[in-house]
Amino acid sequence: MKGAPLLVTLLLAALVAGASLYYRQHQPESSSQPTEEQASPAAFVATHLRIALREPAPLQAVSPDTLRDRISANLDARFEPGGLAHRTRAFELLTLLPSGQNLHGQLVAMQAAGSRAWFDDLQGKLLVAENFAPLTRPDDRATLIRLRTRELLHREGFTLPKNVSDDEWIAYRALHGALADALALADQDNTAPPLPSSEETEREAILLSFPHYIHNLALSHELIGIPYLKQRRKAAPIPWIDLLRSAPGHTHGLLHTSPDPLPDLPTTGSTLLEESLGAWSTQLLLERHSDYELAEELTPHWRGDHYRLFSNGRGDHLVWQCLWDNAQSATRAADILRNALSLDGSVPGSSERLFHVTSRDSLLIVLNCSDLATLATLQK
Repeated sequence: MKGAPLLVTLLLAALVAGASLYYRQHQPESSSQPTEEQASPAAFVATHLRIALREPAPLQAVSPDTLRDRISANLDARFEPGGLAHRTRAFELLTLLPSGQNLHGQLVAMQAAGSRAWFDDLQGKLLVAENFAPLTRPDDRATLIRLRTRELLHREGFTLPKNVSDDEWIAYRALHGALADALALADQDNTAPPLPSSEETEREAILLSFPHYIHNLALSHELIGIPYLKQRRKAAPIPWIDLLRSAPGHTHGLLHTSPDPLPDLPTTGSTLLEESLGAWSTQLLLERHSDYELAEELTPHWRGDHYRLFSNGRGDHLVWQCLWDNAQSATRAADILRNALSLDGSVPGSSERLFHVTSRDSLLIVLNCSDLATLATLQK
């Protein structure tokens, strides 16, 4: 997202400052020197979340290869084996991702590259690098604050079932990651944040090399999670747990829009995947082919979307329907995708495919088919 880094920095600083002030005003009196228990990341997080401190889960030291394997297994369990391969193809045909990508590998790299720790949100396990040293490395302590935040939220029942939509998974990651970042910075109080470690520098470089969608997904906690938390904290400084309990479960709630009923998708062929991009991923699709300001301007007019990847004897095909609150917004979104196609000079997927974009009143329809007969069937 263009212009995001400075905005994110300002929003996060304001959020942390407000949280720190609130907690200083509402904490009971205590000795000026914290005890070892009070200074521990688990105790710090429990205090700020206002929940009872329980025995924290052990840190499991693993090699980089094991960390990647565990992240890969987590993704397979959440999206089912082959699920990310179908999403890779759907995103390619929809032009959310460039051709020739590997979504599974990119999501593993997004979470593992340059990371010294990771929270397994399906098993509630905390995995750390073999030389993880939160007592001597400030960046590792900040990382442990984030891990303990995710762990305690998981223990309090803030878990995500395996069968939720992709958009729910993104919203969950954005909110929990934003709160973990806020508490990690609150732990630094008035001290200057540590200089970026070599691992953090490596991670930033890798994130910059990702396609637009993956790069923004990696920063979703900063780009949509933090602004939402900041707005809620400004409106009423309620406890974090209460805030999360009333937080929306989809990105359209984080972006302050809402869906309307959608028409049914065509049922021809054999379904490979049926899903929704959601409000934020739709914004990223339009942003990839235009610019941040235009995509952000259109997002409040989003009223729902869904797509279907299917196959028949002639190949694989995709149909995407996106509803807007007025015909003008649907037309503007359609124009963005048409212009991207003409500028690119090729049909997404291969030079032999048929890519069709149209709008009917407030409904945007995108078709990407491998043959003319299937396209004609979908256009009826």
